[in-house]
Amino acid sequence: MPIPVNQGDVNLALFADPGCDLAERPLRASIRPVSRRSRKRRGGSRPAWQGKLALGFVLFLIVAAAGLFLAVRAYLHSDGFRSFLSAKVGEVARVDGSFSPFQWDGLAVRSKEYRATGGEMIRSLGIDDLRTEVGLGGLKRGVWEVRETSARRVEIEIDGRGRDETKVSPADSDPSEEARKSVPGWLPTKVEVMGLRIGEISFRALLDGGTIAADGMRLTCEPTRGGGGYDVTMSGGTAHAPYRMLPELRLDKARFRYEEGRIFLNHLSADAWSDAHLELSGEADRTTRLYSLDGGISNVKCEEAFDETWSRRASGIMESSLSLDNTSGKPVASGHAELHRGVLTALPVLDTLAAYADTRRFRTINLNEASTDWSWERGFLSFRNIRLGSEALLQLDGSLDIRDGNLDGRFLLGIAPGVLSSIPGAETDVFLPGERGLLWTPLHITGTLDNPEEDLTDRLIDAAGMRMFEIVPQTGEKVLRFSRAVLEEHVPDAMDKALDKSGEIIRDGGEIIRGAQGVLDDILRTPSPR
Repeated sequence: MPIPVNQGDVNLALFADPGCDLAERPLRASIRPVSRRSRKRRGGSRPAWQGKLALGFVLFLIVAAAGLFLAVRAYLHSDGFRSFLSAKVGEVARVDGSFSPFQWDGLAVRSKEYRATGGEMIRSLGIDDLRTEVGLGGLKRGVWEVRETSARRVEIEIDGRGRDETKVSPADSDPSEEARKSVPGWLPTKVEVMGLRIGEISFRALLDGGTIAADGMRLTCEPTRGGGGYDVTMSGGTAHAPYRMLPELRLDKARFRYEEGRIFLNHLSADAWSDAHLELSGEADRTTRLYSLDGGISNVKCEEAFDETWSRRASGIMESSLSLDNTSGKPVASGHAELHRGVLTALPVLDTLAAYADTRRFRTINLNEASTDWSWERGFLSFRNIRLGSEALLQLDGSLDIRDGNLDGRFLLGIAPGVLSSIPGAETDVFLPGERGLLWTPLHITGTLDNPEEDLTDRLIDAAGMRMFEIVPQTGEKVLRFSRAVLEEHVPDAMDKALDKSGEIIRDGGEIIRGAQGVLDDILRTPSPR
């Protein structure tokens, strides 16, 4: 039966078996409430060991971190890390080299030099006075962070000539394998360059057509935003090309990206001669050794670009597009060139026309049109679609090949009617009417750059020589004397040939006259006067 119990704030009903003595006696129970303060005191005393454990763990981490730092620092200061960085540079440049002993100041390090040789493309690499700082923030990413790297001078020699398998020998060791061997297994084997500054670069590239050399350039390098490459900016310095057609360049600025063995030239600007300006863009592949460049050059003065002989014969301002590549297996360049405010002076063929026509109009020619498509490869320079024009005077269209200094040009020369009227036979036998209202004749240029030759003079002499006997003797005699006096300086052999031919005609005429006179003597049977 239930037994009610009252005690303070607690009421209990106890159930007892009716047969039990408790059912006959009142039962009193007392339960005191536990205060909140008491509960806090009892609960706060139990986890004391947990705080000690946490403190011990923190101390352990500090000690472990300190030990790890000391171990990493000891490795950084060892020859193993120097060998690791040397192998890493060799892996990137594909060369075999090493740094001089490191000098440490905390995590900042300095090396007097790095020297390497024997690469496939980079034949030699030298770095002077290298300074950098190693960051440990990348250890959790598995990389060594190389920050604020600078070098006073870098020297590079590249072999960009055609690959000769008979001369390529396998490397004695793999630079990447050497780099891994020099690092303990618990440390990173990758390097992340956070930035690079070079005070001066000396560069030599051996190409099939010669050597390109550059010196005095400054360089800054930063990682690309997406990683995996570097954005590079170069400025200052000079560059020399082996090609006669290209002058010394004074670099203004060049921006390019290096990514997975390929170089992408975004833009290059440079100055040449006194006022010329060059713009280029392109790309190159380190593995295939192929390159391609496109751009143009402007404001080139003829007297600076041409040699001494031709600088006296041509003046004006040139500009040209430019394309250079070796995708065909050898360096080839091409472009379209134009000449502005061009003037031709004392060209041999024009001097001949001036002498025959008894005019000074051909001595100096002001060009209102001058353009050509050109191409170049080693030892060969070709001009196609040549167009030279002087309004109301002449037009020259054709092509010209220059191989090892020898000339071979095929042209059509157009002359305004009446200009050559004083030359016997010129406007009827040599020049013929054609398009644009001009008189045209073919022109063949041969000889060399130093001594060009043409076939027009001989044809003018032959035509004039024939016309001498179609007009009165006095006129023919005048042309003969005039031709010899003017042309003897330029083409004595051709003049002598023409005079000999004229003498043969005179002698043949005398034989014909004597033969005819003998026939008449036989018919009339009268003695011939002597």
